Amino acid sequence: MAALNTYNLDLCIEICERVSNGENIKSILDSDKNKYPTFKTFCNWKRDNIELLHLYTRSREDKAEIVDSEIDAVIKKLTNGQLDPASARVIIDAY
Repeated sequence: MAALNTYNLDLCIEICERVSNGENIKSILDSDKNKYPTFKTFCNWKRDNIELLHLYTRSREDKAEIVDSEIDAVIKKLTNGQLDPASARVIIDAY
């Protein structure tokens, strides 16, 4: 079956919920090529559908909150002596 090309708001909500939970958009779309659109199609949908643009923007903001929380956890481990400074820096730089 070919990748999805017809805009589907419910599917976009599902995708954006996964992004909100910290997943990468390309990984999500590649995880099921029969269910999800290609990355290019998703980008076109964002350009053509303001509701999706806003939904995706909010999901990226939510994902940023997760990253912020993970960085705080690394700082706490550094402060408690559970991580050495070099390791903490590498982890934070990766975020």
